[in-house]
Amino acid sequence: MLPQSVASDTIATLHEAVAANRAVWIGYLNAQGQASSRIIEPLRLAGGYLTAFDHRHDEVRTFAVHRITGVAALESADGAPPDGAATDRAGTDVADEAICSSRRSTR
Repeated sequence: MLPQSVASDTIATLHEAVAANRAVWIGYLNAQGQASSRIIEPLRLAGGYLTAFDHRHDEVRTFAVHRITGVAALESADGAPPDGAATDRAGTDVADEAICSSRRSTR
């Protein structure tokens, strides 16, 4: 599942995230049209590009804004991404693991 939002909301949310130094979850289509979801920390938004720290690749990357399908705030108090937000390099759903472990600790 990828986040989806209208373009104006996507840009507004990204501007807010840059200003607040807050991580967000994005849906992204690469040049081949393959969809992915990422947890990023936006650093700069200018000229149609977003520069952000990409947690999936553990490095700063540049994203074409027109390829961002949507953006969503990270909701949990412990910083865990929403369900289905990201997978680690082995393909394990990081969000599901984080949410499950936080639910186990509250029971």
